[in-house]
Amino acid sequence: GALAKPSGAQGDAASLADRATHLDPADWAGLRSRALADLYARRHDPSLERFARAAALAPNDADLRADYADALAFSGDPEGGLAMIGEAMRLNPLHPGYYDWIRGSILFQMRQYREARAALDPVKSNPAVARLLAATCARAGDAAAAGRFARTLRENYPGFRADDVWRLSPNRRADDTRHLVEALKEAGVD
Repeated sequence: GALAKPSGAQGDAASLADRATHLDPADWAGLRSRALADLYARRHDPSLERFARAAALAPNDADLRADYADALAFSGDPEGGLAMIGEAMRLNPLHPGYYDWIRGSILFQMRQYREARAALDPVKSNPAVARLLAATCARAGDAAAAGRFARTLRENYPGFRADDVWRLSPNRRADDTRHLVEALKEAGVD
């Protein structure tokens, strides 16, 4: 059947990415942009298909591989995501912090909490990572650290509630979202 078109900013991003790939079918950047728009519209299969095509066109682009890793994990394949973020980190050993964030998120999803905490250590001062750090520390059994990161989260995002993750996360599997929500509640995030 016909697929629903994303709305709002996602629709704008999807439309612009479609235009780019129409003008140049070998434009891996356009495919990447459309794959991201699809992911956040929870259109997992088209997202993964576009990421695969983009990766074939740009086999050495580390940032593309990092985004692809995130999409694999959100689509229910954390093992594939972990392998892909590993490829991105090998391609760019001086990678930006969001690679660590993606790796930590995947390890959290895989319930490897100590490894996730270690992966997130380089980005622990980024307030945007406080949500994942609070959840990770709670599940790793470090209530004091979980509480500190929960406070950072509340200070920087005062209206945020644990149940907001249901709306924000593009997880395909409800259990992955529930896992994060429950861990945030364990950390003291309402």
